[in-house]
Amino acid sequence: MTRTPARDAAIPYDLAGMTMEDGQLGRPFDAPGWMVPSSVAADSGGELLTFNWKDGGHIRQPKSGMLERFIRLVDSRTVDPFVRYARSWGPLGLCSAHDLPYQHHPLPRVARLVGAGGPQAAEYRVEPGLFVMCEPAVDWDRSDSGASRNSEPISAWRGYAHQAQAIVQLAAALHTDSGVGASEWWEALGHPNPSDVGQGRRRLAGLVGRWLHDADIAPQLNWPAHSGPMVTLGAMSLFGALAVQLLTAVARSGWALCSSCGAAYSPIRAPRIGQRNYCPKPTCGTKARHRFAQQQKRRRARA
Repeated sequence: MTRTPARDAAIPYDLAGMTMEDGQLGRPFDAPGWMVPSSVAADSGGELLTFNWKDGGHIRQPKSGMLERFIRLVDSRTVDPFVRYARSWGPLGLCSAHDLPYQHHPLPRVARLVGAGGPQAAEYRVEPGLFVMCEPAVDWDRSDSGASRNSEPISAWRGYAHQAQAIVQLAAALHTDSGVGASEWWEALGHPNPSDVGQGRRRLAGLVGRWLHDADIAPQLNWPAHSGPMVTLGAMSLFGALAVQLLTAVARSGWALCSSCGAAYSPIRAPRIGQRNYCPKPTCGTKARHRFAQQQKRRRARA
């Protein structure tokens, strides 16, 4: 991340149709939730957020507005806004080795091979089948009844807030067919300006996909005791919830599965549980709704 573009390079999210009716960026969604500790503070140097789990914590669910408030952290000149946000929403869930979400896919372990010339002439290669598995960095305090704490760099938080800001601003530029500030936002992400709109869309989709991939977001089946089954995107960390809200903000809607072809799509309105819904493909939509009505009519006639 090099620098934040000037404010006049920003496009209001509502003008791009990326906000909900309440004006918030990022949509709420069903998720297992994640734990928020009882105590959060910054270290004396103002470089780390420390999460103390001595008194346990509580489960947090995603809500609208959490993405927009996270993005606002880029303008913070002190650590206080980071502490307040972390107290409300908990840790991002970063690993200590890479500052990536701890759920990120295993990385290949690089092994050093010492050649004939000794250590200075060593060669490096990836050992097949050996991967680095990451976990949240937790320090156990044996003198305090097994209490644990973990910390995350504020610089990493600020970096992810910058990324999220650039992604939603680029999405706003693409949705409004506006080039205002686009080259500056691409530069802020370390990418050259795309050659055309199509390349920009593909690249932006890849950036959102990277957030989802690093957080290990995948469809999950949720079947409550008193309602029908639902397909949700499981987010078990703050980073995962922010990744899903980035997805819905850029897509300007949530997601659903077409009752005709089974493909995932972005509906204009959230489908009701138990109600059939159809994607905008020519073979679905009104045609599929008519086919289903005819099938139901023939079943009733045979009954």
